[in-house]
Amino acid sequence: MVPTGVWHRRDSASVLADSNYSAHYELGGLPFRFPVPGPVVRTVVTSKLVIISASAGAAGASNSAGDALANSSTGRQTDTPLLCQKKQKDDIHNYGKDELSFIQINVQHSRAGTANLCKPIADLHNVVALVQEPWINKEKILGFGPAGATLYRGTLDVGPHTCILTKGVVSYSLPQFCDRDTTTVCLSVNVQNREKRIVITSIYLPIEEQLTFTMLDRICNFCKDEKLPLIVGCDSNAHHPLRGGSDINQRGQLLSEFLATTDLEVANLGNEPTFCVWNTQTIIDVTLVSRVLLRDGYHWHVSCDDSMSDHCMIRFAIKRDKSAPIWCRNVKHTDWQLYEHESCKNQSVYGLDRLIYLRI
Repeated sequence: MVPTGVWHRRDSASVLADSNYSAHYELGGLPFRFPVPGPVVRTVVTSKLVIISASAGAAGASNSAGDALANSSTGRQTDTPLLCQKKQKDDIHNYGKDELSFIQINVQHSRAGTANLCKPIADLHNVVALVQEPWINKEKILGFGPAGATLYRGTLDVGPHTCILTKGVVSYSLPQFCDRDTTTVCLSVNVQNREKRIVITSIYLPIEEQLTFTMLDRICNFCKDEKLPLIVGCDSNAHHPLRGGSDINQRGQLLSEFLATTDLEVANLGNEPTFCVWNTQTIIDVTLVSRVLLRDGYHWHVSCDDSMSDHCMIRFAIKRDKSAPIWCRNVKHTDWQLYEHESCKNQSVYGLDRLIYLRI
């Protein structure tokens, strides 16, 4: 069960919620609704051909490299806030090829948590994973081979605290905004037949170190200058009611004061804990998005699946155009009798049968 509520701009009013989970949002004092996403896109197989959706990947990116939604609804669906829709436990396969799925999680250097993360990445066609504290050994990130995704890390010198995996989307690294605790990648997606670039960042803020926002501030200024939207997946180790928590600490206050000076908004909904250990449940994993993406992101929720980590998996998605289909032959549906008949016919027409006979 995922708690939901009304999502307001943080600079206008505090978050409101009622027992009926109202379908209305307010943005700058103006009410609006979100549309329901369209039906899931499936592969279509004909008697002779199969349609395969095209997907693009980043060329040349590897483990050692330093290297957002359009309206879609049908007549059978009602307009309800997409950000408040609940997802089921087996929601992995409900994401269509016209969506770009996001996964955010801290796997705590766990081999089991890494292997558990590979499954949803492998099952999805288009996905971006924002990972904190990946499984590393001798300063190499391990365990993401079965995911079939392109891996980006922030640094090559020391063991990284973050990484980003992309699959089915064109992406490239922004190494000038990468370090041990930060990995930044730029995505290129098509929205309403227009190419749109989105900057995504995975950030880890160690609890044992003093809280600083130097790199995040540089990224925000870059996106502001280039007029690019930004999505940040962050393990903040900070508590604040703004993110659904019940308490506040100094780190949470500092983070809130910093966000007040930027274009970023907190995308977290409800009060479902993202970190659970023993008898402690807190919300320290935060998703931050630019205001221009507030109407584009939907289905933000804390997954109820076991993550094999003390941190829970966060899922959300943004809309993108469906990739152009590529037609190719399906040899399993070949009519071999017709093939042999046509082959013999063509041989007779061109005299190939006589040529073959003479050579024998």
